[in-house]
Amino acid sequence: MKIFFDQMESAVILFYRVVLVILTMAVIVGAVFFIRYVGQGFWDQGGGLYVTLALLLFFGWVIGQFVALAKRQRLMTVPGMKVTKTHEGPNQTFTFTMGSRGAQVAVRPAAPGNTLTMSKSFSVSASSVTEDTRPTEAQIEEADRLQREGRDWETICALVNPRHAEWPSIEKQVYNVLLQALVAARRAQRRES
Repeated sequence: MKIFFDQMESAVILFYRVVLVILTMAVIVGAVFFIRYVGQGFWDQGGGLYVTLALLLFFGWVIGQFVALAKRQRLMTVPGMKVTKTHEGPNQTFTFTMGSRGAQVAVRPAAPGNTLTMSKSFSVSASSVTEDTRPTEAQIEEADRLQREGRDWETICALVNPRHAEWPSIEKQVYNVLLQALVAARRAQRRES
């Protein structure tokens, strides 16, 4: 039944838009004839101000009607599910928004034994880094130590590989990402063992 009313409302909105366009064209034609055939005395007494004001008010009303119709039609459409992620320290909260009125579905916290663990992973292709410039085990260890000391990655890359300064910017970025990924993988291996 709701679908029938939505279709009916959609047809009424379309009809009203057509009426507004026809009315706007009629007002424009009427204004042209009025301006063309009204006597000069009307214009001498400030009539142009009244005509301009009336046209501006009419066009403002028409634009307001079109905006209201667009908002109304947006409310009729049923959007898909929207997932919003917010960071709160080490914890992450997800909010699911569904339905036409934005009804929120609350997700209850899981019992201690019933937790859902989500993980994300990434992979880096090292094919663009030549064999002689790939970080060695010693360089990865050194980068890990320097990063724990608080150095930024640009400095770490320059200290670990002396040829880093000669490379173009894109190669520096690829090496930087590769080194970060290798250090992160090494730390993950240490935690597992």
